Amino acid sequence: MHRTQHSFFFIKMAACVMFLLFVSFTYSQTQNPEKPKSKIKHRISFSPLASFYKNDPHLTSNTKSKVGSCVSYKAEFISGRRMNYTAGLEYVSQHFTFNGYFAAPGHTYIFDKTYPYAHDIQVHELQIPVGIKISLASETSYDYTPYFTGGMKFRYLLKSYTVITDDSTKTSVYDGNEPSITFESNIPTPKINACVYAGMGLQRNYRGTGRAVFFEITLNRGFSRFQYSGHNNSNNLAISNSFLAFTFGLKI
Repeated sequence: MHRTQHSFFFIKMAACVMFLLFVSFTYSQTQNPEKPKSKIKHRISFSPLASFYKNDPHLTSNTKSKVGSCVSYKAEFISGRRMNYTAGLEYVSQHFTFNGYFAAPGHTYIFDKTYPYAHDIQVHELQIPVGIKISLASETSYDYTPYFTGGMKFRYLLKSYTVITDDSTKTSVYDGNEPSITFESNIPTPKINACVYAGMGLQRNYRGTGRAVFFEITLNRGFSRFQYSGHNNSNNLAISNSFLAFTFGLKI
């Protein structure tokens, strides 16, 4: 990646952090000065994922996503009546397929727009979300509170699993977990990057216990595209990726 691309990547990350700090500070000034004592709540959730991919139309066709999933834990730091900070850990699994080529040693290939090989890819990663949650009403006064949430997630690619099949013979030419997926941006390594997320939710509060159930929808957009190298560097594709998370969870 060129130096200018490196700089632009850091500018985007810094701008997101500064924006979140500005929003949280501005909003906290509008809160009631009589804040509750510092508390930490725990948010445990599961999310089906609807992923979106943009592939190279000259080298691929028929790119489709399959349902992914996310298991999440977040600590919610109570800082005011309506605005809280969140941080946690998530395990994310995404799955997609496309038709393309397989230019590995020992295989013949012609770039004739037939896209004769089917690629089936699963990507597993750990994400560390850091953000804010802004309720539109006091959770201690109302049974139902809508809210907005947003922030940044630091991403670490655990592994990818790839199956490549010859469409004409329906035989597998590769089936394994060779690390064929990395990030296009290698800052600081090809396995580490970040994304931003934003969304809204609705929380059902059980005010007698301080617990709650919630549902939220968040859009997650990565700073860097996936880099797909296939097996034995059989491919060289940069694949844009974003996903919607439909989250069901408990606050305890």
